[in-house]
Amino acid sequence: MIFSELSGITNNICLFQVAHFTTPFAYDCLDSIHSAINGLLPPEIRVREISAARPDFHARTSTKSKIYHYKIYNEAIMDPFHNFYAYHSAYKLNPHAMRQAAKHFVGIHDFTSFANAAHNARERSPVKKITRFDVTEMVIDVQTNMFLVVLFLFYL
Repeated sequence: MIFSELSGITNNICLFQVAHFTTPFAYDCLDSIHSAINGLLPPEIRVREISAARPDFHARTSTKSKIYHYKIYNEAIMDPFHNFYAYHSAYKLNPHAMRQAAKHFVGIHDFTSFANAAHNARERSPVKKITRFDVTEMVIDVQTNMFLVVLFLFYL
């Protein structure tokens, strides 16, 4: 039996998701298990790298930081080729104003009001540290020390 755990929740798009699993089997070479895992997954999902980890490693709790990358398609009509990969805003956004607002999110903040009350027991603390919040064109990059509720992005 294999037990697995992902580093966090994800929506449609996720690059470089970290996972771990515990197995009762000893493997001399991880190449065969790497191929086997990819053979069982749908073609849209691939394990890019596999390696042995320390026994105390946990994909979610050993994470030092995460980077969230959001794309905004800012035209009146959504391009169908971006439909699954970008948020559509038909209203003209002001990137300069968004950059100014983003500065206020950098630092340590209490996100209690954005927390899901039903899942609060899983999170250690609603206090999060945002180390970077960049707005370039219509791309938003946020780096934080833990999982971050992203609803606040739509208040910019």
